[in-house]
Amino acid sequence: MKAIFLVFICSLSCFAQNATPPVNEKAPDIELSRLLQAPHGTASSLAALRGKAVVMEFWATWCGPCVAAVPHLNELAEQYEDKPVTFLSITDEDYDVVSSFLKKRPISGWVGIDKDGRTFAKYGVTARPQMILIDHDGVLRSTPESAEVTPALIDALISGMPMASEKGSHRPPTVPMELAYGVPPPLLQVLIRPAAPPGISGYAPGKVTKGEGGRIEYFGVNLRTLLVYAKKIRGDRIEAPKWFDQSLYDVSTIVPSGRDDLRNSLLEENLMAAFSLQVQSELRPTSIYVITTSDRAKLRSSNGKESAGFLTHPGQFTGVGTSILRLTFLVSQNVGGAEVIDETGLTGHYDFDLVWQSGNLESLQSALRDQLGLTIRKEVRDREYYVVKEATQPTTW
Repeated sequence: MKAIFLVFICSLSCFAQNATPPVNEKAPDIELSRLLQAPHGTASSLAALRGKAVVMEFWATWCGPCVAAVPHLNELAEQYEDKPVTFLSITDEDYDVVSSFLKKRPISGWVGIDKDGRTFAKYGVTARPQMILIDHDGVLRSTPESAEVTPALIDALISGMPMASEKGSHRPPTVPMELAYGVPPPLLQVLIRPAAPPGISGYAPGKVTKGEGGRIEYFGVNLRTLLVYAKKIRGDRIEAPKWFDQSLYDVSTIVPSGRDDLRNSLLEENLMAAFSLQVQSELRPTSIYVITTSDRAKLRSSNGKESAGFLTHPGQFTGVGTSILRLTFLVSQNVGGAEVIDETGLTGHYDFDLVWQSGNLESLQSALRDQLGLTIRKEVRDREYYVVKEATQPTTW
């Protein structure tokens, strides 16, 4: 297939129904099926919060960045406990999943359950975590990253003063990165450009977002990472020039509805064309770890409730509705990043608490065997390596 660079662009109107509400205009009301940790009788509406600022987060138990942001937001909620501001974290998961999570990882603010996804739709949430700051008059003032929510920003929100993020140009998630309007949306597109500064794109390097019309966007990623996405190969098995890790790019991919199978091959083909890549695939003996099952009865089924949620601490994994595939990823982080593959044949979702001596492989092996009935062993198997023989680093951009 010939390499394709399409620059069909969608206008804002194409996304109007699911766009993030504009800054400095009245925020949409919220509709929640359940409100946790709020005073008894509190109505789940912005009208009930009028007179208070609102720090609202859209999150999920399975969202790694959301879980990582919990301590930061908890600290702020506790710091502003006696101030006119409410911290509200909204998820669209089941009550049982959320309740189980909160018992293990408390959230200091209120927690809303939007089971029907109505509030998610009103705020055009396509990626998580998504922060929304609303002032005491119900006006949406900012949509920062979680790490950008600081005491200074909250003080400005409470006082009605200009906010630092209002002076920048945060990019609403649904605005096409091509920044052109008035034409129909593309059916298929791969766009590759040098990375825009975060102050312009609105996203930190490494951010991946999903939008309407089969769009996935990657912000500030290097060429090695893009090849990982395209080839589904580990980054440490790509041999390439140093600049593959140094130069950053923004990439947008769009495929027709129901044809997500095209995305990786199209991305790879366009990367090959854009950077004049000549590569060679090789099989090499490689040390990996294999997980098998020795006693299925030690795994506690989550009774069909899937959340892929998990908590991690040094020497401890706590899974909630978690697959064995997710467990292998977590184990990989504790065997020096080596590949860990699942050969248990288990396809269900499980709740578990795995505790071992951090940094001790033998302790981890014993914990998997004794606590979960799983066996992990080291083997040498042939694995694919991707060797870049030639590549051209663009100099005209």
